[in-house]
Amino acid sequence: MASFINSIRNITSDSWWFVKIAFFSAVVFFVLDQGYYQRNNQSYMIVYLLLCMLGFGCASFLMNRNINNRTPILPSFFNIPVLIKDSIFSSIVAIPGTVLFCIVVNYLYENFEFEPFVAFIVYLCVTLFFVSFIFIPMVLYSVNGNLTDAFKFNIIYEASGNYTVQFASYLIQYVFIMGFATYLVYITILEMLGDHVGLLILKAVVIVISFLSVFSFSSDLYQDVIPEIKKRQDKKRRRIRQ
Repeated sequence: MASFINSIRNITSDSWWFVKIAFFSAVVFFVLDQGYYQRNNQSYMIVYLLLCMLGFGCASFLMNRNINNRTPILPSFFNIPVLIKDSIFSSIVAIPGTVLFCIVVNYLYENFEFEPFVAFIVYLCVTLFFVSFIFIPMVLYSVNGNLTDAFKFNIIYEASGNYTVQFASYLIQYVFIMGFATYLVYITILEMLGDHVGLLILKAVVIVISFLSVFSFSSDLYQDVIPEIKKRQDKKRRRIRQ
């Protein structure tokens, strides 16, 4: 059954997961650290965009391996050609919905003032509305690495309601488990070292694990909440039988 715990279990099933997570976190740490010094540098946004594309590529690689029960589940240097292809195609799939989500959130933030609790409800509802249109196409693409599969709108429409419910359940688990664990580590670092570089390292690690976890969780919903993509051969056989 898909859950936050199972999503982490998927990631740690890779025999080199610790090294790979450390490497990905180091990349995120470097980008975040440099970002503090280049806030006004517009060209630095290209770095963020490339990192985002690479992240989508890693997520697509993970989902494909998880759905098809292949190992290793996390990409390495030997998978760079596949990773480049997945980074480009998965970005084509995910970025439009992600950008639209950011535009809506930014519009609400700049044009409306909500009480803290009301703001939480509003932004949560907006998030739950968009998640199915971002993650389901990513899952569909990742099954076979076929770009056209991501735009099977009948599957997206059929799965969106149940996926949203499952995602809400995932968020609750994430807050109680990941949120609590992060808070404990944060307090420990803050008390022992103060406002230390360790806090930025913690932030980078949390970003990487959270990012991979949500896609791992989504891939677990394939063939359960997200209907299976029917192969063309199956359609041909049905026509022959008819």
